[in-house]
Amino acid sequence: MAIALVASSTLVYEILLTRIAALRLAFHFSFLVVSNALFAVGLAGAVLTLVRARTVGDERRWAARSAGCAAAALPLTYAFLLAWPVPAQFRLADVGSTLQLAAFNLVAAIPFALAGAAIGLILQARAADVHRVYAADLVGAALGCIATPFVLWSFGAGGVIAAATALALAGAA
Repeated sequence: MAIALVASSTLVYEILLTRIAALRLAFHFSFLVVSNALFAVGLAGAVLTLVRARTVGDERRWAARSAGCAAAALPLTYAFLLAWPVPAQFRLADVGSTLQLAAFNLVAAIPFALAGAAIGLILQARAADVHRVYAADLVGAALGCIATPFVLWSFGAGGVIAAATALALAGAA
């Protein structure tokens, strides 16, 4: 169940971030969100590989910590992304606008990395039952995708980030 909640939270955040990128930057930058999420989850996997000796046998505790940190990062990241200045016209040759966009994307990746670590640790802890656990991950992600437009229409972007945070907290618990 924890993996479904964390996966749902992650997809809810990803959809919201796509909307933020489309509105704050430009529509074509919303596709950058998918790359950003994949980068962060891959980074989490690499870090988990490096620290595996430290987490073996204690994956549940580490997963709960990672999910809790993801929950804490979600509203902080959201506030940063709304406040951070982004260039109206992005030019790769302009170092300032490139650094502004890089900072925007790196901060946006933090919840993905933390949730990715939680999911990786859950999969590691339940390796013998991975087919069922991964199925729960997919179901949670799908439900998050289905629910997000309804939450967005009813409660706005703030409600979506609150829902993502609540899901991550529930997964941590």
